[in-house]
Amino acid sequence: MEGVENPVVRRKVAVPTILTFHELHLMIQAAMGWENQHYYLFMDKPYSQYFLFVSPGVEELGADATKIPAGTILYSYWTQSKSKGEERDKLYY
Repeated sequence: MEGVENPVVRRKVAVPTILTFHELHLMIQAAMGWENQHYYLFMDKPYSQYFLFVSPGVEELGADATKIPAGTILYSYWTQSKSKGEERDKLYY
């Protein structure tokens, strides 16, 4: 979790590749003990306009996360970045 340094907060979960970004969001909520009370978005970097998957109800901001397969997108994203010699090991939520 960005901005939280003491104590360090981490969770490790196994994520099936068939999940949508919305289902990934629900897994994160459960793993952190959160109550799913806010809109969410996934992006490759802060303020990204190209890699942006959003919660239902705010689709005008990005692609509907209920319809996007996270595993396929993330695999492609990281595979392409490695072939270009870039390291992309973060996903902002």
